[in-house]
Parts: sequence; structure tokens; C-alpha cells
Amino acid sequence: AEVEKTVYEVVFGDDYVLGAKEDVNEGVIKHVYPVTGSIKNGKVFYLEGSDHFNGPDSDVKPAGVRILVSNDNEFLGYDFDDEEVVYEHTKGFQKFVKEFLDGFVGQKLSEIADDIDTSSGASFSKALVYDMILELSAYVKEA
Repeated sequence: AEVEKTVYEVVFGDDYVLGAKEDVNEGVIKHVYPVTGSIKNGKVFYLEGSDHFNGPDSDVKPAGVRILVSNDNEFLGYDFDDEEVVYEHTKGFQKFVKEFLDGFVGQKLSEIADDIDTSSGASFSKALVYDMILELSAYVKEA
């Protein structure tokens, strides 16, 4: 059976190299890794925020995600599987968050609309991740 490629191999190339972690600590943007690969070079940002995950009466829990970005700030993909990713929202609903993020692949971060409806399926987790993406978009615009 063919070994399934990681999102990093698909996006950056089989021989990609994740560089040294650089702390950012701007709001939800915790740190970034430079990436060099045969397909593309870019960055992997680790975002983590905390919010309700099951409605306003539920506990506030952290949710993190790694966002893969090209050097010209195109949204290339995401990763919830790395061990550094803290995700204490309902794992079973993560598929809704993933489907939502799939919609951004190929877009420039600066072009992601800031008024997308997040009210269906895992709406609180999705809204949190969406807010983090918008914060990342603003951050890369300033950089």
C-alpha cells in the first residue's frame, strides 16, 4: 500500500525541511517555522486560541491549528495532527472545521473574506478558527 503523504510533503515537497521555531506571540499567533521544499517554500504558523466549544454555557477550551502558507501568503493547507497542536474542542466535530478550512486552500490570506457565515456544524470551533485565520491575515499584511 502506498504511504499516505503528509500535508507538508504534498504542499512543500517530499524533501521539505522545517526550520527552527521562531516565537511570534502576537495574539493567537504563537510561533512560525520557515519551510524549504522542492515544490514550494513557505511558513508554518501555529495558531491557538480559547473559546466556548459547545455554546456559551460550555467551558472555554483551547483549540490550535497549524496553517501552511507560501512565501507570498497563499493559504496552502492546515494540520491538526502534529503533537504540538492543542485541540480540546470536540474532536468528532473537527471534520466541520476541516471542511471549512478546505475552502480557503489556494486563496491569498489577504483575500479571505471577513464575513463568512460559520453558523452550521461545529459553529463555535469553526468561528474560533476563522477568527484566528483573520488575525493571521492581518499579521502577514503588516509583516
